[in-house]
Amino acid sequence: SEGTTDSSSSTGPDGSGDLAPSNESSQTSGKEKRDKEKELVTFNASGAGKSEKSKTPRPMLPICLVIRLALDIAKGMLFLHSCRPIVLHRDLKSQNILLDSDFHCKVCDFGISRAATTMNTMTAVGTPQWMSPEVLRNERYSEKADVYAYGVVLWELLTRTPPFKGLQAVTVVSLVGHQGQRPPMPLDAPFRYRQLIEQCWHEDPEVRPSFLEIVSELEDYAQELLQDGGKKQ
Repeated sequence: SEGTTDSSSSTGPDGSGDLAPSNESSQTSGKEKRDKEKELVTFNASGAGKSEKSKTPRPMLPICLVIRLALDIAKGMLFLHSCRPIVLHRDLKSQNILLDSDFHCKVCDFGISRAATTMNTMTAVGTPQWMSPEVLRNERYSEKADVYAYGVVLWELLTRTPPFKGLQAVTVVSLVGHQGQRPPMPLDAPFRYRQLIEQCWHEDPEVRPSFLEIVSELEDYAQELLQDGGKKQ
């Protein structure tokens, strides 16, 4: 869920201050909840807070860190999709990802999550900027709608920019759901990472990879970067 942040309260791994404590509580209770609030912050790849007002482009995060964060999120989603029946998150976005003090991600906010077998009406829910074309068109959808949303999160990790910034929801519905548009890909996006994004937000849900395939790809990518000293894009 969306929440206000104070970007001056915490500093990201690159010193940019784009990691801010959440003003919304996580879905835990009692002492466990208080303990988690000490170590978890809302991961906001979009740079919410005063830094968002700056017109200066945010520098790209080191690709090794991007892959590490992306892999954590993919593993969390793989857990949901490995459940029987499959659990669809249905509102995956940067605001629903928590980050601990070691910069490990945790997927959160399962308020509109549903088991696949209970989704007889296939309600169109979520946040338009992260919703897949088939969901925006009120068509039947599967767990691949979560994969689409993950592709947008990958794009956020790369660009550190809100998807479709400044556009109203109805405009996003038209652009994505009926015109096949996606957030603009940076010209300097690493080739392998760009390929993964494009696969995840492909128009055809059947073409999108599973999270098992995504985890395998990112682990292989991380190993390649490690062998290359983090230089290869």
